[in-house]
Amino acid sequence: MESNKANLGLNKELHKDAKIAIICAKFNENIVEDLKVEAKNILIQHGLKEDNIQIFFVPGAYEIPLMCKVIAELEKYDGIIVLGCIIKGETYHFTQVADACSGGVLNVSVTHKLPIGYGVLAVDNISQALSRSARNEDNKGRDAALATLMMINNLKKV
Repeated sequence: MESNKANLGLNKELHKDAKIAIICAKFNENIVEDLKVEAKNILIQHGLKEDNIQIFFVPGAYEIPLMCKVIAELEKYDGIIVLGCIIKGETYHFTQVADACSGGVLNVSVTHKLPIGYGVLAVDNISQALSRSARNEDNKGRDAALATLMMINNLKKV
């Protein structure tokens, strides 16, 4: 799987000076921290300067879309990466938060024509969250960072 991710056709020249905002939910902080570390590592491995990466924290996944909108309206960033973890509980709240987060983020991305890599886990249990946030090639923070870079590259080509 890593070989597929490595062959995304990324051109460092198209994104080397990009400014990226990473929005991290504080809820399930230990999971999100691992997503953040790997997302940041991928950005740096692909030539971004650490000074061009800004981290923002919000209380939980529900607050991510508002932060995305505020950041998008600044017109200061070339892309955003959103990271969070929503673990299913015994009530309908899980679905409400997951739907609100994903729909809100998508709306900001399309409205502002801004690449947003989506690394918000919506999982059934802690075991699934841990496997998707492990510090390895299957980490979904890495995937969100790569998706953001790929979209920055694509948008600069059109």
